[in-house]
Amino acid sequence: MIVSHDHKAVFLHNPKCGGNTIRALLTEYGFEVPEFGDWPKQPGVVDFHRSIVPSTLSDYLVITSCRHPFPRYVSEWAYGVTHPEHHIYQQFGPSVSFRTIALSNRRFHPLQVTYTSVADIVIRLDDLDEDFHSLPFVKRRHTIPGCNASVHQNWRTYYDSELADAVYQKFQEDFDALRYDPDVENCLCR
Repeated sequence: MIVSHDHKAVFLHNPKCGGNTIRALLTEYGFEVPEFGDWPKQPGVVDFHRSIVPSTLSDYLVITSCRHPFPRYVSEWAYGVTHPEHHIYQQFGPSVSFRTIALSNRRFHPLQVTYTSVADIVIRLDDLDEDFHSLPFVKRRHTIPGCNASVHQNWRTYYDSELADAVYQKFQEDFDALRYDPDVENCLCR
């Protein structure tokens, strides 16, 4: 979470949804990491990825981002196997396959609706350029940087119908609420 008191706005960093890129852009508008102080903790969530807006900021504009669940889950796996502090690395090790993770009964990041359900504005990763530039306080065109991009093959190469169904089952609430197509073949996202 980052906050701009000048713009009375909060950005909730939804994991693996372009948050580092958006955070980098928002710092130009005075967004900063707040002092969390005595704000309520979220069990299992680092401060960076909080999704609860404290009551002291209840009148602030809440912004978050979202991403199609299929590429998001590949990105989560690719990040997890390369970062020893990540749950995937700790539980499965650095050589675990995407297939094993997809077929496990675990979700390694929260549902996106945890963030989008409390947001006034949702930036869709596939429309990042347009959506970012439509924020009310953005007054000039920016080149959108690519921050924290995972290194892996095109996300489509990891899916077959069994894995697509498994990931759909884990994230059905996101598919439905955010109106993402669960058919891998029809997905035009990156």
